[in-house]
Amino acid sequence: MRNALPHTKSAATAINDHNLRYTTSIKSRRKSNMNDAHPSTTADRWSLDALYNGLEDPAFLADLERFDELRANLPAYDALDGLPLIVAGIRLNEELESLGTRLFSFLSLQQATDVMNADLAGRLNVLAMKLTDFQELNVRLNNAIAAAKPEDLERQPSLAPYTYTLSRRRLAASYQMSPALESLAARLDISGGSAWGELFERLTSTLTIPWPNTEAEANTEANAEADGTPESGHLTLTEVRNLAYDPDPAVRERAYQAELAAYPQIATPLAFALNNIKRQVNLLDHERGHASPLDASLQQAAMSRPTLDAMIAAMRQRLPDFARYFQARSRRLDLGERLPFHGLFAPLGSSPKRYTITEARDLIVAVFGSLDPAMGALYARAFDESWIDVHPRHGKLGGAFCANLPVIKQSRILTNFDGSFGAISTLAHELGHAWHGFCIEDNEALNRDYTMPVAETASTFNEIHLAGYMLEQATTDDERLALLDHGLLELGQTVVDILSRFLFESRVFERCQTEFLDVDTLCDMMRQAQLEAYGDGLDPDVLHPYMWACKSHYYSSHMSFYNYPYAFGSLFATGLYARYLDEGPDFIRQYNALLTATPTHTVEDAAALVGIDITTRDFWDRSLDLIVERIDRFTALCDA
Repeated sequence: MRNALPHTKSAATAINDHNLRYTTSIKSRRKSNMNDAHPSTTADRWSLDALYNGLEDPAFLADLERFDELRANLPAYDALDGLPLIVAGIRLNEELESLGTRLFSFLSLQQATDVMNADLAGRLNVLAMKLTDFQELNVRLNNAIAAAKPEDLERQPSLAPYTYTLSRRRLAASYQMSPALESLAARLDISGGSAWGELFERLTSTLTIPWPNTEAEANTEANAEADGTPESGHLTLTEVRNLAYDPDPAVRERAYQAELAAYPQIATPLAFALNNIKRQVNLLDHERGHASPLDASLQQAAMSRPTLDAMIAAMRQRLPDFARYFQARSRRLDLGERLPFHGLFAPLGSSPKRYTITEARDLIVAVFGSLDPAMGALYARAFDESWIDVHPRHGKLGGAFCANLPVIKQSRILTNFDGSFGAISTLAHELGHAWHGFCIEDNEALNRDYTMPVAETASTFNEIHLAGYMLEQATTDDERLALLDHGLLELGQTVVDILSRFLFESRVFERCQTEFLDVDTLCDMMRQAQLEAYGDGLDPDVLHPYMWACKSHYYSSHMSFYNYPYAFGSLFATGLYARYLDEGPDFIRQYNALLTATPTHTVEDAAALVGIDITTRDFWDRSLDLIVERIDRFTALCDA
């Protein structure tokens, strides 16, 4: 699992979330002095000049002024109704989408590499508050669309590209409060749910953990002058979590214990944050007429309940197979019959060589250029034109994400590269998001917003393709074991761990309606969810009860259940890749067409474009069959 920004969200609906809602991950490990050990000619940090040349750039100031002009002109829409309101409102949203994406992305991307910058945080809050001024108009617009005759809308040339968008707004109109209440809710969220989410980011990104008298302390001191690393004898939460990948079992166990010992410092405010975000979501979803936050999430995802139920049922049936994988892993690591949590990410087998960022670039461009020359060319641009912020440093978010920027026909990728194959796989994953952005960048302004389930399609497809290539290149069983383990470990996260998160969040939503869930209660609920999902795969006495305190999945007031889309992405991409293996290069054209269509189709309709029915078990069972085949191969190598 990695820290992912799947795509730039609609300015009209989600920029209140500051355009970035990060997940927290231990996918990208930090190795000190990595830059010195592996010098490269590729730029280390991204450039945002294609957006603006700083906060004093005349273009930035002019766009801020234009944003205020749009707000000032809002009273002119009060006299409009019916078709005139629809045409004018859609035109306004087109401009707002492009302008808002540019402004919010510029500020948010700066903040991603400078999380303690109070000026950026303040500017984002001001801009987000101003955006709420448009909320009332958008509610009126949705109501007007719902009341209009479809044939009247079809006769308007400016609305012709937006048949799907209009249908989505028509549905949204049946799940919204009055214009005044929606406007008030958007304003209150700035100091409510969104503020609690910002508290999570601040606490987890600034928490430091004692780590004295070790090589890690020396490494920390060596880096302190260069990038502002925390004081001697301390590591950040991200750095300590990254030690879960350390080859030394004593380091892994110590890091695990240090991490769990550190959470009480921030657990109480995080418990308040989690309770209040979920209470707010429960209240507003009820007032809008949703049966539950899950139903609201599925509507937001353009996904049906039968699809989710079919996928979850298939996942549950294969949990014993994943338990076999974790048990085999534990035996191979000599950790007993059941895997302790601190062994979950331990390196296994002989990993491929370590890579410089330049070597990583060349490998990725070659592997994906053979899949699709246009894809390889785009990935070369990403490296060569400073789209990627590569290495970890103090004040920069952990993990990785990709932000699509269709307004400039580019993307930006944050990663914490350490030279491992896992770091290259992370790059391939995020570049998959960039490819998805490339496929939709020529869509009309309001047809670029694809939903969370399909957001993970291209990224996971990339990971599978890269892993297949590396397996073909492997020359020893030990190397094959490491590569199989890397893929299965990722799938274990996106299937098994995601299921535990889905179960946990479902129960939090239910229980927080009638009780305050304190730290001990949340930890007990997380243990239970992990036991239910991992089964006999993990040691029940060595779990991670504070997983709720380090995953920002739970801390968004705008995106509940930020978990099942990852399972969907993994299994959907696995099934698509199986089609590619069956049909060869000709399938890539269908695949790219599917990606292009994702913003203008429901999840089910997008799948149907390539002849797949995802509302029944068959597709999901076939995807999991392929994964179980890898588990069988892995366990055979472990036991050989």
